[in-house]
Amino acid sequence: MPAAHPQIEFDEQGNWRCVGYLFDYRGKRIYHSGDTSLNATIIESVKAYTPIDVAFLPVNERNHYRDEQGIIGNMSIREAFQFAGDLGVRSLVPMHWDMFLPNSVYAEEIEVVSRNIKPSFRVLMNPARI
Repeated sequence: MPAAHPQIEFDEQGNWRCVGYLFDYRGKRIYHSGDTSLNATIIESVKAYTPIDVAFLPVNERNHYRDEQGIIGNMSIREAFQFAGDLGVRSLVPMHWDMFLPNSVYAEEIEVVSRNIKPSFRVLMNPARI
């Protein structure tokens, strides 16, 4: 699947430089977005394969201040939740939120958004099983 870091780019052979993955495993469809920002191409590419049981989406948002420091962020928490909702996922696993201190969000931020939005899917923080 295409990924945008921060834009979709291609190599000399026309292959995507950044990718996400879609797996069918034991009757479940699992989407791992890779290190990606969100755009219409990615949304439509992944929606073509719904329903998706589990989505792994990065929630270390891209913003002006991070861009100024040369830090390439990904989706905001709300973007990831909306995307997961659009995909009709059963479970969302937020990722990249705790990888690097300058490009992180707090687990509590994810939990507050989840509690207030009340999504139709489960939010799994650091799951041992999906």
